[in-house]
Amino acid sequence: MIETEAVIVKTEHNVAFVETQRQSGCGHCDPQKGCATSTLSKFFGRKPTFFKALNPGNALAGDVVVIGVADGAVLKSALAIYLMPLIFILAGAGLGNFLATSESTQDFNALMGAGLGMISSYIWIRFYTASVGSNKYFQPVVLRKVMDGKVIQFIKEV
Repeated sequence: MIETEAVIVKTEHNVAFVETQRQSGCGHCDPQKGCATSTLSKFFGRKPTFFKALNPGNALAGDVVVIGVADGAVLKSALAIYLMPLIFILAGAGLGNFLATSESTQDFNALMGAGLGMISSYIWIRFYTASVGSNKYFQPVVLRKVMDGKVIQFIKEV
């Protein structure tokens, strides 16, 4: 399970709207020695991120909590968002090239097929995210409350 600390901004029913601080990279390197990720983070700034998390323990607004999401959910989502567009684009380009009537139109047809593949992947991603949006496996969950760096209440066992 991937975990991070967050602050609950507001709650509604069994859902907490949380704010996390965007972290740069792994946090193990020394940014003074030239870590490229931390350099980019300084350039773009560290803006807070807001999102919803399931709140089975009814933590309240203002509580500092640890939220977590399943490792497999992150991997599956990353594959869907990054790999599927490549597959759609390559398949569209290959199909466009295959359907070309002459050698002079192969490049143009491949380009048009790649464009249609890109549009198709966008549509597929919209349906995919809508279908997994209500799946609890893919949603972050409030795991425990924290005060001064110490766990004060377990809400959900990992």
